[in-house]
Amino acid sequence: KRSCDPAVFTNQVSCTKDTRCQWVSGNNGSVCAPRPCTIHSGERCCDAEADCHWDISVAPAQCSLKYCATMNGDQQKCSSDAECEYKTTENRCVEKECKELDQCGCRKDGDCYWNTDKQLCTLSRYGQCPTLDVVVLLDGSASMARSFGRHPNGFDAVAEMLRDWVQELPLSGEKASVGD
Repeated sequence: KRSCDPAVFTNQVSCTKDTRCQWVSGNNGSVCAPRPCTIHSGERCCDAEADCHWDISVAPAQCSLKYCATMNGDQQKCSSDAECEYKTTENRCVEKECKELDQCGCRKDGDCYWNTDKQLCTLSRYGQCPTLDVVVLLDGSASMARSFGRHPNGFDAVAEMLRDWVQELPLSGEKASVGD
């Protein structure tokens, strides 16, 4: 059977049992339809779509709608959320990118912080954090070679988690140097 097929899923209960489906009300009544982004079964295609991201917080990982994209169509709700901003040119809600703001724009936005030492704008939640180097040590024992959840081994699991984490950090892009 095809996922979210209205001929198969004829009511809300049966439709929403499948995590890839949602019950949608429209002019012609309600129907079972695919959730946004769930058509992508792989990370590369998922991340290529602007409103989607590869969600590793669930197992197995799946393509999900980004947090701010859940507010598309509701400009007021989007604008009142500190993590989001409404792009009128695109008519959609997107994650706020403080790093794109100049000093004046950054200082006007209460959710952003201007770092005078680095001359860059970052989210306020990171603004007061001191600059630091991050060192990651991985366990090299045999336990990391074994199956790790949905991953074939612990190294793959940790690499996926670190990759997601690094995308969220306000990294400066500076090269590491020894002795500074």
